[in-house]
Amino acid sequence: LFRSGNYANFNLYLNKEQDYQALFGVVGSAGSVQKLSVTGQIYGSNNIGSVVGLNHGTISEVYSTAQVYANNNVGGIIGANHGSLSITYFRGEVDGNNYIGGITGLNSGTILESYNTAKVFGNSFVGYISGNNTGTSTNSYYTTNLIDSKNKSNKLVPNGAFENTIDNESSKAVNQDMLYSISSNLLSEVYWLEKQ
Repeated sequence: LFRSGNYANFNLYLNKEQDYQALFGVVGSAGSVQKLSVTGQIYGSNNIGSVVGLNHGTISEVYSTAQVYANNNVGGIIGANHGSLSITYFRGEVDGNNYIGGITGLNSGTILESYNTAKVFGNSFVGYISGNNTGTSTNSYYTTNLIDSKNKSNKLVPNGAFENTIDNESSKAVNQDMLYSISSNLLSEVYWLEKQ
């Protein structure tokens, strides 16, 4: 269990060709991480994220402005999410090979209340929220006016929130002004603006 009374801020530099490079490499089903932010640079191999590499637990109220570069299952917040992720945003950069996403590289768990304004690049299964989503996603957004969709080294950029499904009312692109007017429970709260 990690929970900070106020937001704890971490500046990371991880540069190893290993799996599970993140602030927390693996979070088990009984694990919980809450109220923190990450900045810096993370390099790794598979299951790489700025906050968690592989998640089976509960992650909430986390945000990141880090740059994340790795191979497979690479996400701005979590590399591979099989648990719960809520109240999160990402404003860094993600670059990888397969299953690359602004929030999670792949998701078979739940994502609730998230947004991404970061550049995302990959070779296959590339999404602004998650490269591949077989779980659930509610109130997950990416901004159209801040994302740089220019090609990088002949890599792909996302076509939408997820590679394997089309956008819908709960997971879609919005512009910056619309993002803060969305009437979801948490995205419109003042602390989202304060973290910018």
